[in-house]
Amino acid sequence: MPRLVINPRVVELYEEGVTIAAALPELGDQGSYGRPATHGPAERAVLRMLRTGRPPRA
Repeated sequence: MPRLVINPRVVELYEEGVTIAAALPELGDQGSYGRPATHGPAERAVLRMLRTGRPPRA
């Protein structure tokens, strides 16, 4: 079974109220059949959140 590793900064930001909720309505918009909907917008939102410490724009 693959091991899941969560960046501790994601937990810290969540505790501060910073999430990627604004990016969730976009899930699946850019995906193709067989590609998980979490790839793309959600991954970019997490990376932007980690880089800036702010939630993504809606």
